[in-house]
Amino acid sequence: MGLRVAKGNNVKISKKLEAPTDAGKHFRLLCLTGKNKGVAYFMTGKRLVMGRHENCDIQILDTKSSREHAELTRVGDKFVLTDLGSQNGIIVNDLKVNQHTLADGDKVIVGQTVYKYSIFNNKKSEVLEDDLDDDDDDDEEETGKDKKPAGNRIIILVALLVGAFFFLGEDPKAPPAAKKSVEAINLSGVTKGVADTTRELDSELEKKVDTILHRGLREYREGNYFRAIEEFNLALILNPRSGRAAFYLEKAKQKLDAEVTQSFLRAKVAADALKYDSAVVTFCSIIKLISKNPDDERYKKAEKELGDLLERMGKPNAEPKKECQ
Repeated sequence: MGLRVAKGNNVKISKKLEAPTDAGKHFRLLCLTGKNKGVAYFMTGKRLVMGRHENCDIQILDTKSSREHAELTRVGDKFVLTDLGSQNGIIVNDLKVNQHTLADGDKVIVGQTVYKYSIFNNKKSEVLEDDLDDDDDDDEEETGKDKKPAGNRIIILVALLVGAFFFLGEDPKAPPAAKKSVEAINLSGVTKGVADTTRELDSELEKKVDTILHRGLREYREGNYFRAIEEFNLALILNPRSGRAAFYLEKAKQKLDAEVTQSFLRAKVAADALKYDSAVVTFCSIIKLISKNPDDERYKKAEKELGDLLERMGKPNAEPKKECQ
């Protein structure tokens, strides 16, 4: 498979998409998006860590990922995925989870990176064993042991095949057109089945995206712009070509920026007019609006200015976050 072993011998990494051919059970995480798109991680260890840090078994090149984001623990013949207290959490099959036992086909989202989990259970091929036995027979013939010549086996095999042909052969009276008709029907059925399955998958994905967009629009109408942005981002992860999700995402970002800018202006006007209580309420509204993204510079600015305001109000030891609760 062209595998290379990652740190700690817990993971074998491959850039080939083919399924493994070695006998045994194989567990794979396939990266579907981001900088590592197309990279397959075959998990061989008992405990693996996923995250942004370079020492993680599965490194995630995603700024939305925590340094140590999640843990994969093998329990029997299954892997259990556990959130390690990450900032942005883990989504499995469109649901946010703290812990989840992975099943074949599960879709895992860490930050903005999507993975597909697959299980391959390869049994030892009986055909290969037969071929090996034949090779051993040939070797023994060469060494002079008393074995039937290979030519006799071929003659017997041909005779059996000819006999089976005449015994199970088709009725000579049956018109050739009838067989062609059956083949055509079968091929048509296979083609139709594949097309129907593809349409069902596309339809299912479209329904999921529509559901997420509906949630995002509800948050947008209620003024929860940051939550709306999260929903629209999730819709784009599922369907990067969704024009509606991209449009609503841009609108939500514009609304969030305008709301925060106006709130800072109102808070400054209130503080300059010595209306401190009103200014505190406005600063708290900014903090609550973007509370899910404390790394946002505007969040830090609101906290600092609220702290300065509380000090002017004679509350030097007050904590901004507690004042907003």
